[in-house]
Amino acid sequence: MPKKTDFDAPPQKTPNKRTSGWSKFVRGDLTDGDKADCRAWTVFDERGGDMLLALVTQGYRLTIKQDGNSEGALVFLNGPDSPHPHSGWTLTGRGSNPLKALKQVCFRHFVMFGEDWPLFDDSNLPDPYND
Repeated sequence: MPKKTDFDAPPQKTPNKRTSGWSKFVRGDLTDGDKADCRAWTVFDERGGDMLLALVTQGYRLTIKQDGNSEGALVFLNGPDSPHPHSGWTLTGRGSNPLKALKQVCFRHFVMFGEDWPLFDDSNLPDPYND
């Protein structure tokens, strides 16, 4: 019987921006000015619960995780199911703790993008590696 190798293993399903069925990430990093504006944004401190409730009521899904690259937190805001324009897209926020990451994702959603995410689908672009 031939020896089994790693090449015989079934392919593992891994996220890839070029495969369908996986969420795409919204582009639009915060500039230094945006970061300062986010830190100074007190509306979240006063009405953050209302904002989160509005997002969940509209069908958005929030995930909070520890940032594997730092001691901070990551928040993933996934768009509602189809036919919503944000379906299949994810907006992220980072912070030194979960509340700051939630504040950042809400700042990006409500203030920077005015609830209209800049969606750029690059999944139809040619693969940069053709070898």
